[in-house]
Amino acid sequence: MPNIVFEDIGKDEVTVAFKCPFCENVTTITVPADEYAKWTLGEELVQNCFKSLGPDERELFITGMCFDCQSDVFEEKEEDE
Repeated sequence: MPNIVFEDIGKDEVTVAFKCPFCENVTTITVPADEYAKWTLGEELVQNCFKSLGPDERELFITGMCFDCQSDVFEEKEEDE
């Protein structure tokens, strides 16, 4: 589970802040409360929990990597192939 440094749980939305494991920058994202609840139960894959998010945003919930580090890591992989 990624390093969550802040959670603000509201009725309809949850704001979560992740500390990137590479650069230690904090990225904040707000998601629907029902989708967040599914994820915290750990019973479904992240792409099934967060249907409203794109792949980069879902990666936050998997690894905690900020968007810049995701670009660096995944671009590097693509160049190697």
